[in-house]
Amino acid sequence: MAVELTNQKDKPIWSLEAKGNFTIRSAWQYVKQMGISIQGRSLREIIYSWWNAQRGWCKYNTNGASKGNPGSSSWAFFLSDVNGDLMYTEGAIMEDTDNMVAEAEAIMQAATHCSQSGQDKIIIQTDSLAMQKFLSHEWETPWKIADTVNRIKLLLQNKQVQIRHIFREGNQLADYLANLTFEQEKFIFTTFNQLPSSGRKRLNSNKQQCLYLRLNLARG
Repeated sequence: MAVELTNQKDKPIWSLEAKGNFTIRSAWQYVKQMGISIQGRSLREIIYSWWNAQRGWCKYNTNGASKGNPGSSSWAFFLSDVNGDLMYTEGAIMEDTDNMVAEAEAIMQAATHCSQSGQDKIIIQTDSLAMQKFLSHEWETPWKIADTVNRIKLLLQNKQVQIRHIFREGNQLADYLANLTFEQEKFIFTTFNQLPSSGRKRLNSNKQQCLYLRLNLARG
């Protein structure tokens, strides 16, 4: 049989979708139908997408990183508008500490920028559930970050503020930026094109509201 060679690349077809395009939803539905489990525990999924700030609001996403916990640490945040476009991002290394202190510092730096830039209606998203609880007065604040939390509240006291928790899977750009500081030590970016290519890719995924899949092990 003669085989015709062309320069056209193979195109993968996802048979679970009519259009042949891969989707997380169809993949996970198939996983559930197969009854896949790990060591006697079933998988539980959370599927969600990035969302932009409401009209009239802007959004800060923050992240603190600590290698070793405690160890080398950093903070970073970025500000986006109602369309998900980058308005500002900043990050820097800090003294060796733990994750909680780094997460608090990231939010404090975002609050400082908010105070200086005159933003009045803001949403702060953090992948630290503990920080969201501390700032929402649901949990008692540990002494080691009490001063930082009080500073955050003081900076934001005359603003309309929403403090929201986001899973790490949906906070990938802030996580990337916090780790970028270990290479660049300190940075400020004010435009999309100033971001490294990996950062631009993550921001575009956010704007396209790509779905993120988080898998948990549920005890059977």
